[in-house]
Amino acid sequence: GVVRNGGSTIGNPTVTATLLSLCFPFALFFAISAARPFERILWAVAAFILLSAVVATLSRAPLVGSLLSAVIMVGALLLQKGMDRKKALIVAALFLLGLSVILATNWRSVVQVGERFRAIISLKDELATTDRGYWYRGAALSIRDYPWFGVGFDGFRLTYPRYRLEAEGRLAQTKDMTPTKVHNMYLQVAVESGIPGLLLYLLLIAAVLSLLLRRPSPNNAGAPPLLKAAFLAAIVSYLAEDLTGWPEISHAAYFWAILGLAVAAAVPFEVPKPAAQPHPSTRRAALAGASITRIFLVLLCADTARTMVVDRLFWQSLSMEVK
Repeated sequence: GVVRNGGSTIGNPTVTATLLSLCFPFALFFAISAARPFERILWAVAAFILLSAVVATLSRAPLVGSLLSAVIMVGALLLQKGMDRKKALIVAALFLLGLSVILATNWRSVVQVGERFRAIISLKDELATTDRGYWYRGAALSIRDYPWFGVGFDGFRLTYPRYRLEAEGRLAQTKDMTPTKVHNMYLQVAVESGIPGLLLYLLLIAAVLSLLLRRPSPNNAGAPPLLKAAFLAAIVSYLAEDLTGWPEISHAAYFWAILGLAVAAAVPFEVPKPAAQPHPSTRRAALAGASITRIFLVLLCADTARTMVVDRLFWQSLSMEVK
């Protein structure tokens, strides 16, 4: 049968896979570092589900990013001081076993992902004959004409038509589609902000990565090394996905939050002194605020559930035959 890309309420399968792959290294971190065996099992199951969902989306770059995350986490575990090598090897073996189970239970998706990976082998042909290749050439032409300041936010869709004939050649006469994104984050940033904007973007990420890789001082070690490795894995995964990705608020907000949290985890800190006990009236006010927040969350969840039911019935009605 035909295997379709796994979707979600987010919409696009690639965007969904990117968001899942950002969560994957942290699930691995909790699965390794949880104190109780039951918690480790729960987090391991969560990591298994996340990786299975990434495979189901048939998205190449997020899958590569997730595998890179796993390699970074296992490597950090092996390099961690005082870590039992036997335990680390057991974790690596369990990961490989889980990956084997995922591949076995999603073999049809794996076959289609493999077919998409085989296209990378003939990268020259793919870039010469596919829409993505046309968009890359159009982006390069735009960068050539606007190298310093770019064309502005979301301007690729406006500038691509003028480069269509040069980018697509004679096929331009038969195609009737204007792309909105380049489908390569680095080219997208260069098109919109110019080459200086791309360099600033890369320098910012490089600065965060250097903080995570910096050797901690003995007195102030900061966050646990394995947690730093989880942040490093998430960032590296996102950088890999940027090769075929595009700006999307669904996952970009999480990525920038992860960058900020990574800086907080990498910078050494002192253990704060115990805070004074709050006044009883303050505690009551905080409890009342938390209770009100819970009520609003329940109402929002109920409204979301009703919307999902209506949406499902609507799509079912489209396939019904009216007699």
